[in-house]
Amino acid sequence: MLHDRKQSMIKELNSYVALKKQHASENKRVDLFDGPSVEDGFGEENVLLASNMTNQQLMDHGNQLMDETDQAIARSKQVDLEGDLEGDRSYYTLQIQ
Repeated sequence: MLHDRKQSMIKELNSYVALKKQHASENKRVDLFDGPSVEDGFGEENVLLASNMTNQQLMDHGNQLMDETDQAIARSKQVDLEGDLEGDRSYYTLQIQ
């Protein structure tokens, strides 16, 4: 049952990859926020890699990606806060002059 469901999900993922390839070949447009181009062959490798992973490995990899995203968001918030503080310091320094 679980194996059949996993195989079904892999087939669905493969169909989405095929649709993305078709869409990319029709539009020939590069999205900066997309991952590596499917035309580079990395997309197919990722699908093959995912199909050879266990469910737990897939979940662990997904959790790792979410953790990395959370860390990137936290760094962005810190940079934003530091920028605000620097702007405030500059403002007050100019007011004193």
